[in-house]
Amino acid sequence: MFDFDIPTNHDPAVQNSLDDRRPRRLSEIVGQEHIVTRISQAAKNGCLGRRYAFIGPTGSGKTTLAQATGRTFFCPRSRELGDACGRCKTCSLANLPDLGSYHEWTGAELSENWGWWVENGKSILDRSTWCFFLDEAQDLSGLHQKALFRQLETARAMVIFATTHEHLVNDALLGRFGASKFEVRRPTLDQAVDCMERHCLQLGVVATRDQLTAVARHYKENLRLCVDFVFTIKDQTPDGCVTDEFVKTVTGEESSSAVPATRARIRL
Repeated sequence: MFDFDIPTNHDPAVQNSLDDRRPRRLSEIVGQEHIVTRISQAAKNGCLGRRYAFIGPTGSGKTTLAQATGRTFFCPRSRELGDACGRCKTCSLANLPDLGSYHEWTGAELSENWGWWVENGKSILDRSTWCFFLDEAQDLSGLHQKALFRQLETARAMVIFATTHEHLVNDALLGRFGASKFEVRRPTLDQAVDCMERHCLQLGVVATRDQLTAVARHYKENLRLCVDFVFTIKDQTPDGCVTDEFVKTVTGEESSSAVPATRARIRL
C-alpha cells in the first residue's frame, strides 16, 4: 500500500472503533451546516480547497469534518454531489486511514516520529492526489511546527488541520497558505438528542427523549460523549433499556424523565 514504512507506533487501526461511529459524509454531520454548506458548494464548483483548518472545542466534530472533507476530496462523484457518494470503493472504506493516499496524525504522534517524517513527509506532501490531516495540531512542538511550515511552502497535497487551541498553533500554519478556517461549534441540545435517537434506533436501544436530554445536557452537547453513552447502554445493560437509575449513574442527578409511570417508554 505504501512506498515507505509507517512507524509501528502509529497505527490507524486503533481509531477504528471510534471512526465506525462517525458520519462519513458531509451531509450526515450534525450541527455544522454553516461549514458543510460552504465546503459542499466548493466541491460542486470544482474548487475544493487545498488547505483547511477546523477550530473548536473537544467533541464538536472537528475530526469528523476533516475526514468527511477528505472523503469528498477522494470521491470521483464529489463535483456532481458536493459530497462523498458513500458507495464507491473509497467511500466504502470503513476507516479512511486505511487508504494509502490519506495520512492522519495527531500533533503528538508527529512530534514523536519526526525523524520518520523528515525522511518521508515531502513524499506525502508532494502528491496532489494525497491528503494529510494533522489532528490536535497544537500538540506538535513549536520547533516542528516551524519545520512543517517550511515544508508546506511547496506542498501540493490537500492539508487539513484541526485544533482545540488555535493560539498554540503557529500563525503561519493556519494563515500563510490561505487556509479556509472554520469555527466548529457544539450542536444545540436538540441536535445532540436527535443524533442520540438515531443511534438508539440503529442499535435497538430503548430510551425516552427526556433521558437522552438529561445526558446530553450533562455532557454539554459533546457529541462524542453523547454517542458513546448510547453504545455504553448497549454494552452495559441486559436488554439495551435505559432506566432512570442508569442515567443517574452518568449524570449524578435525577433524570427529568422521572415522569408518571403511566407514560410509555418509546422505542427510538
